[in-house]
Amino acid sequence: MVSTRPIRLDLPADLYARIAAAAARTERPVEAILVDTLALLLDAPMVDWRHLASTLDTLSDAELWALIHRRLAWTASVRLHDLTLQGKQMPLSEDEQSEGT
Repeated sequence: MVSTRPIRLDLPADLYARIAAAAARTERPVEAILVDTLALLLDAPMVDWRHLASTLDTLSDAELWALIHRRLAWTASVRLHDLTLQGKQMPLSEDEQSEGT
């Protein structure tokens, strides 16, 4: 069983409405949508890929593109940060240097 921690989160009304709409389309609780979204965004090992794949068809084209762009942007940002830290400790390889540009 996965350990959980409760949090209180104030969301802008328009964002909450979009999350609630996604929850209604997939017949899942808002909390489950938030957990899955954060797990996917942060590349957490707990992502239920089978469930995610089964719900992709409930997303609009705009939501799918936003998911793709946000995921790619987040991953690139994290990698750039890692390369920056590594570059401060030791020289980067040519591949790593070109990856950071």
